[in-house]
Amino acid sequence: ELLAGVSPVRGNTPAETISTIVSGRAASLAAARPDLPTRVVDTVRAAMALAPSQRPTAAQLAAELRGILGEGLLSRRRWAAAPSRAQMAAERFGGAMLGGVAAAVLLARLPAYPPAWSLPLAVTVAVVWALLPAAGLALLLGSLVFPFFNVSWSLGCLYVMAALGVLAATRARPICAVWPVAALVLEPIYLILAVPPAAAVLGRWRGPLTAAWSAAIAALYLTLVGHGGPFAGFREGGQALAASLAAAEHPFSALADLGAVILDPAVLAQVVAWAGMAVLARVAAGRVRLEQRLWSWAILFAGALASTALVPAALGRRVELATLFASVAVAAAVVVLPLLRCGGVISARRHRALAVGHGVRSLASRRR
Repeated sequence: ELLAGVSPVRGNTPAETISTIVSGRAASLAAARPDLPTRVVDTVRAAMALAPSQRPTAAQLAAELRGILGEGLLSRRRWAAAPSRAQMAAERFGGAMLGGVAAAVLLARLPAYPPAWSLPLAVTVAVVWALLPAAGLALLLGSLVFPFFNVSWSLGCLYVMAALGVLAATRARPICAVWPVAALVLEPIYLILAVPPAAAVLGRWRGPLTAAWSAAIAALYLTLVGHGGPFAGFREGGQALAASLAAAEHPFSALADLGAVILDPAVLAQVVAWAGMAVLARVAAGRVRLEQRLWSWAILFAGALASTALVPAALGRRVELATLFASVAVAAAVVVLPLLRCGGVISARRHRALAVGHGVRSLASRRR
């Protein structure tokens, strides 16, 4: 089950599952995972033999597993769970939309090409991304090189180094690079705080890192445009920062200016809070009991509200409570819906599993 992702004996009903177990008609691991080495499939098949005499002893099975691990046939890196096809398709087309939006907005705000080029370039980025996400990301980042150099040589050099780093870090899941765009797109409708919990679908470590990255980029962008949304700490010094970046004589000077924004306590609080929201969202999704999911959800948004309201207030900055409460409330209402739905589904699966286990134990006791 760990290798295939599904139980080899689970049927549509408890009775069907029990029948599959006692008859030895388990699903083929080779059919579910044709990429697995033959030695692994044979070992699992032998261990699942219906007759005890046909199964290897514990010592034999341990020796075989040590041999498999020694050959690296089941290394954690090689056989890590891959995203489903539906998730990859959603990431592909979602990334294409976000990449196109990012290209259109940034090319409009950083005029370097003729105005008539912005829309065709954005459409091209989206189309290429839909076909080859990594190539679409490379095209998006490459199309912005000249606009940044047009602002200043220092900023252009800094952007090239950052773009190469982003391209290398997100080549496996390019949508992580444009995840901040979703936050900025959803900010006007008070859904910006739904973005960090949604990053939990990207993985145990990739999700929190993507959420933190999104918080940092959102902070920089909102500071530069002078619109902080629910984040009061992002409002100050936008014009001064833009002028300083344009006048920077060295890439490290531009880096220091950008670093001053990200290292601001209010911004750091958002970075930590967003990463924590992704972690808590993943924890909530993994809980079987619905009340545990809701407690995690409550802690998630209480922490977001506290970090967004208390930190700027402690720094003596004005907090727009109406916008802040609206952002927290709307995002919380949206995020709770999948938690309620998944809670019911997982609870039903758990009840079925308990019923199957009870049936198997009853059948075994009757045979004895």
